[in-house]
Amino acid sequence: MKAKNTTEIRRSKRKPKAAHRPPLYNKQIAEKVCDKLIMGESLNTICKSAAMPSTVTIYKWLKKYPEFKEEYLLSRDLQMDTYVDMLIDIADDAVTMDDVRKARLKSDNIKWYVGKLKLKRYAGKRDDSNKEHVIRVVYEKRQIEDLRI
Repeated sequence: MKAKNTTEIRRSKRKPKAAHRPPLYNKQIAEKVCDKLIMGESLNTICKSAAMPSTVTIYKWLKKYPEFKEEYLLSRDLQMDTYVDMLIDIADDAVTMDDVRKARLKSDNIKWYVGKLKLKRYAGKRDDSNKEHVIRVVYEKRQIEDLRI
């Protein structure tokens, strides 16, 4: 029996090639990516599909193609509205206490994410009117404590 040479062994140990991903800019694929973003899918989930480009490719497209960047940013903006709509569905689907806990965690994460990205529109309104008074009270309290020493 003949032993395999090292080249044959290396070839047999290679991992199978990944599914074909379109590296070149394609307007139809770019539109599909944007549509899926609007529907609430994450970019990572979208790019895991065999027919979709990798996340690195998407980021390269954003740098290279201004029309795609514009559509992508609009899609991300609309995605936030989808996430806000999803909050109602998440709450409605909770039946058991375990469901309620999961729903609360998911809702809190979505609210945090949306609040960070669309601060002016969805974040709770900040009231800084008392900030000066709180600082003054703390400052005055420190002065009084200093006098007692």
